[in-house]
Amino acid sequence: MLLSMNEVVEVRMASWKAMVQERSASGLSIEEWCAANNVSESQYYYRLRQLRNTALAAAGQTSMEHTGGFMRVPFCPADPSSAVALRIRRADTVIEVSGDAPDNILAFLKAVMTDVV
Repeated sequence: MLLSMNEVVEVRMASWKAMVQERSASGLSIEEWCAANNVSESQYYYRLRQLRNTALAAAGQTSMEHTGGFMRVPFCPADPSSAVALRIRRADTVIEVSGDAPDNILAFLKAVMTDVV
Protein backbone atom coordinates (compact mmCIF):
# COMPACT_ATOMS: atom_id res chain seq x y z
CA MET A 1 0.00 0.00 0.00
CA LEU A 2 1.43 3.35 -1.04
CA LEU A 3 0.76 6.45 0.98
CA SER A 4 0.08 9.82 -0.57
CA MET A 5 2.35 12.71 0.36
CA ASN A 6 -0.34 14.16 2.65
CA GLU A 7 -0.65 10.83 4.45
CA VAL A 8 3.13 10.64 4.91
CA VAL A 9 3.13 14.14 6.40
CA GLU A 10 0.23 13.25 8.72
CA VAL A 11 2.05 10.12 9.94
CA ARG A 12 5.23 12.11 10.59
CA MET A 13 3.34 14.85 12.40
CA ALA A 14 1.56 12.30 14.61
CA SER A 15 4.90 10.69 15.44
CA TRP A 16 6.51 14.05 16.22
CA LYS A 17 3.54 15.12 18.34
CA ALA A 18 3.85 11.91 20.38
CA MET A 19 7.58 12.61 20.78
CA VAL A 20 6.97 16.14 22.11
CA GLN A 21 4.22 14.91 24.47
CA GLU A 22 6.47 12.11 25.73
CA ARG A 23 9.29 14.57 26.43
CA SER A 24 6.93 16.92 28.23
CA ALA A 25 5.46 14.13 30.37
CA SER A 26 8.93 12.79 31.24
CA GLY A 27 9.83 15.84 33.32
CA LEU A 28 13.28 15.86 31.74
CA SER A 29 14.82 18.90 30.14
CA ILE A 30 14.96 18.86 26.36
CA GLU A 31 18.71 18.29 26.51
CA GLU A 32 18.36 15.32 28.90
CA TRP A 33 15.46 13.76 26.99
CA CYS A 34 17.23 14.06 23.64
CA ALA A 35 20.38 12.43 25.02
CA ALA A 36 18.37 9.58 26.56
CA ASN A 37 16.36 9.00 23.35
CA ASN A 38 19.15 9.39 20.78
CA VAL A 39 17.56 12.47 19.20
CA SER A 40 19.66 15.53 18.46
CA GLU A 41 18.40 18.78 19.94
CA SER A 42 18.35 20.34 16.47
CA GLN A 43 16.06 17.51 15.26
CA TYR A 44 13.80 18.01 18.28
CA TYR A 45 13.50 21.76 17.74
CA TYR A 46 12.99 21.30 13.97
CA ARG A 47 10.13 18.88 14.60
CA LEU A 48 8.63 21.14 17.26
CA ARG A 49 8.78 24.11 14.86
CA GLN A 50 7.11 22.06 12.12
CA LEU A 51 4.31 21.06 14.51
CA ARG A 52 3.77 24.67 15.56
CA ASN A 53 3.75 25.92 11.98
CA THR A 54 1.25 23.22 11.00
CA ALA A 55 -0.98 24.15 13.94
CA LEU A 56 -0.80 27.83 13.00
CA ALA A 57 -1.63 27.08 9.38
CA ALA A 58 -4.59 24.96 10.49
CA ALA A 59 -5.78 27.86 12.61
CA GLY A 60 -5.69 30.11 9.55
CA GLN A 61 -2.63 32.05 10.60
CA THR A 62 0.69 32.41 8.86
CA SER A 63 3.90 30.81 9.97
CA MET A 64 5.72 32.44 12.87
CA GLU A 65 8.86 32.43 10.76
CA HIS A 66 7.31 34.78 8.23
CA THR A 67 5.47 37.19 10.46
CA GLY A 68 6.81 40.60 11.07
CA GLY A 69 5.13 43.81 11.81
CA PHE A 70 3.10 45.49 14.43
CA MET A 71 -0.12 44.65 16.16
CA ARG A 72 -2.40 47.25 17.66
CA VAL A 73 -2.77 46.76 21.40
CA PRO A 74 -5.78 48.59 22.79
CA PHE A 75 -5.18 50.89 25.73
CA CYS A 76 -7.30 49.97 28.72
CA PRO A 77 -7.20 52.57 31.46
CA ALA A 78 -6.86 51.19 34.96
CA ASP A 79 -10.04 50.64 36.91
CA PRO A 80 -9.99 53.25 39.71
CA SER A 81 -11.90 50.89 42.00
CA SER A 82 -8.92 48.52 42.07
CA ALA A 83 -6.32 50.89 43.49
CA VAL A 84 -2.79 49.66 43.97
CA ALA A 85 -2.40 48.06 47.41
CA LEU A 86 1.23 47.07 46.99
CA ARG A 87 3.96 48.36 44.69
CA ILE A 88 7.37 46.69 44.48
CA ARG A 89 10.19 48.47 42.64
CA ARG A 90 13.61 47.20 41.75
CA ALA A 91 15.71 49.16 39.29
CA ASP A 92 13.44 49.83 36.31
CA THR A 93 10.97 47.03 37.10
CA VAL A 94 7.71 47.73 38.92
CA ILE A 95 5.24 45.13 40.19
CA GLU A 96 1.84 46.42 41.26
CA VAL A 97 -0.75 44.33 43.07
CA SER A 98 -4.27 45.73 43.04
CA GLY A 99 -6.38 46.13 46.13
CA ASP A 100 -8.87 43.55 44.90
CA ALA A 101 -6.25 40.77 45.06
CA PRO A 102 -7.10 38.05 47.61
CA ASP A 103 -6.23 39.06 51.19
CA ASN A 104 -3.95 36.06 51.74
CA ILE A 105 -1.79 37.07 48.76
CA LEU A 106 -1.53 40.66 49.98
CA ALA A 107 -0.68 39.51 53.52
CA PHE A 108 1.98 37.12 52.22
CA LEU A 109 3.60 39.73 49.98
CA LYS A 110 3.59 42.34 52.75
CA ALA A 111 5.16 39.85 55.19
CA VAL A 112 7.86 38.94 52.68
CA MET A 113 8.59 42.60 51.99
CA THR A 114 8.79 43.33 55.74
CA ASP A 115 11.36 40.55 56.16
CA VAL A 116 13.41 41.85 53.23
CA VAL A 117 13.58 45.44 54.42
